[in-house]
Amino acid sequence: MTLDGLWKTLSILALISGTAFAGPTLEFHADADGFAGGPVRFTVEGDLAKADVLALTDDNGRTVGYAQKDGDEFVALAPSLKRNETVSYALSVAKDAPNRVELTQNDDHTIDVTIDGTLFTSYHYAPDLRKPFLYPVLLEGKYRMTRGYPMEDFEGEPKDHIHHKSWWVAYGEVNGSD
Repeated sequence: MTLDGLWKTLSILALISGTAFAGPTLEFHADADGFAGGPVRFTVEGDLAKADVLALTDDNGRTVGYAQKDGDEFVALAPSLKRNETVSYALSVAKDAPNRVELTQNDDHTIDVTIDGTLFTSYHYAPDLRKPFLYPVLLEGKYRMTRGYPMEDFEGEPKDHIHHKSWWVAYGEVNGSD
């Protein structure tokens, strides 16, 4: 979906006054087509703009998500909405936001992805690779979700399809890049 198409489908209004919340709010409104949900970007002003993470709180006072700062904007996950549905969240500086996912750039053309301090996967993107891939992919930091071959040999694993490297994507040229 193009950006224009997204804005026709989902209206995002930050800092709306006259809502049920006392302070700044983020409102999502779907048009007649509804909205499947997904990442959205928005800006805020004042003290909220200085924060690294904002909490999104529903009208029951429950924190339903967070918005992470990215440059001058914040990124949040918009909920899926039915046609013509509107939902509003109060915005506040997140004081207890969990830093659940961390990325660590390594010297060997990999990026480690940890969740709550436990390795989930490593993104391999060395220039000599035909396609980037994720390996290992671990559940709870210990259960392998993909095979090791051809990166590692494990007893009993087949040694076929050398080009199938763990979790990989077989797309060719996308937007002028391969």
